Amino acid sequence: MNSPAPTAVSSPKREARKGQLFLLGSIAVLIVAASLVNAVATRRWKDFTDRNEAAVAKLETSAGMRTPLAGTSTPGNAWDEYMVAAAALEKAVDASELTGSEFGEAISGRVDKRDQRAATDRLRGFLPKAGAALDKVRDATHRGRAIFPTEWDKGNNDSIPLNLVSTQHLSRLLVFKARERLAAGDRSGALDDLIVALQLDVDLARVPYLLCAMVGFSEIKSVTEELKGLSVDPATPLADLERIRDATEAAEHLLPSAGGTFAHDGLLARRKLQEAGDGKGNVYDLFKVPRHQTSNLLYFAQTWRYWFSNRLALLDANRSFEAATECFQVGESEDLVTASARYEALEPNSKNPVISIVVPEPGLIHELQAFDFHWRAVKGRLRLVRAACMIRQGLGPSDVDWPVDPVDLKPLRHRETNGIIRIWSLRYALSSDDTRGLTWQKVDEDHFLELKNSSVKAQSSHGTSVS
Repeated sequence: MNSPAPTAVSSPKREARKGQLFLLGSIAVLIVAASLVNAVATRRWKDFTDRNEAAVAKLETSAGMRTPLAGTSTPGNAWDEYMVAAAALEKAVDASELTGSEFGEAISGRVDKRDQRAATDRLRGFLPKAGAALDKVRDATHRGRAIFPTEWDKGNNDSIPLNLVSTQHLSRLLVFKARERLAAGDRSGALDDLIVALQLDVDLARVPYLLCAMVGFSEIKSVTEELKGLSVDPATPLADLERIRDATEAAEHLLPSAGGTFAHDGLLARRKLQEAGDGKGNVYDLFKVPRHQTSNLLYFAQTWRYWFSNRLALLDANRSFEAATECFQVGESEDLVTASARYEALEPNSKNPVISIVVPEPGLIHELQAFDFHWRAVKGRLRLVRAACMIRQGLGPSDVDWPVDPVDLKPLRHRETNGIIRIWSLRYALSSDDTRGLTWQKVDEDHFLELKNSSVKAQSSHGTSVS
């Protein structure tokens, strides 16, 4: 007897079963993909955090050691006393007849020309009240260490010194006091104050934040303007010229490398990325920047891997920072134009939004160019002053081993006309209409000096090298 033929499965049921199998297969693939991506992210994340901790430990144990620009080195950390001095200055201002804004405007020169004399008189009257704060700075400059107590867990926005402005004011007050002493004929005392201010400013430039370095560079510019005046003044004795040479040469050696500063500042940013990856907040809130119009969801949807692990987005951003640091370390040994072209070729990961959050507009490339420019400008000013001191000490232009211009890595330009020697450094500036390019600018007073050619050579313990 023949058995009945099996009943065929209806077409709708068969299609439904295929759909279920496809769905289950897709889920399985997604689970495997997520597992693999998370495994990679976990391994890379551990390496990332381990390297961060090792870098912080190295900085805390080795950074900050330095030889003072003048005098004998004594035990202690200069920044402990700088912070006390900044607080003492703030109290002195509060106890004076000046308001905080009046003092800030007067010491920064932000007053109308008609009020300049009155502002100078107010500062002159305030100087005795600031004596204790300035004495504390003087003591601090002799310490053998100058390491700012960085709060690494706060990142590069939160842990910038709250008394940064007061630290600036201490330097400017020392420069003002030096001018007063110079007007009274006390050249040696004026030079003492300028060297103290230069030490404070160099120590500020060594703090591992790009902002602090830029502020330090700005204040060094003010000090070198005064030193420039002393170096070309025929009344400045040879002994003081020797002190200026010593101080400016030591200051340049103490300046951090451009790549080193960027690496330290980047380490602070990486600590914030680490917090974001550990679930302690999102990158907007951690870096305290306004949210972009595009949502986090759309940002992280740009790359499929970020759906499985947002740590990969943060790690990709970190790779861009590390590439920028390496680029900076190479670029600082090149001339400015070549280095700038190198920075422009370093395009950050366009699919990673973290870069634009951590480094707001005009962006990472502009930040690299601007810092490099100011770093070279400070070194150039210090070298101009040293070259002038050598001429004043009796060396003729043909005898001087001319220091290198940090802008193009060629000897500083110089020309003698009718016994007057003009020394200058090239001038570059970022274009106002294209922030990612450099345009040539005319040499200005910040980058040249003129002095008479000394007719008699003087003995100098330095020889002729100022490079």
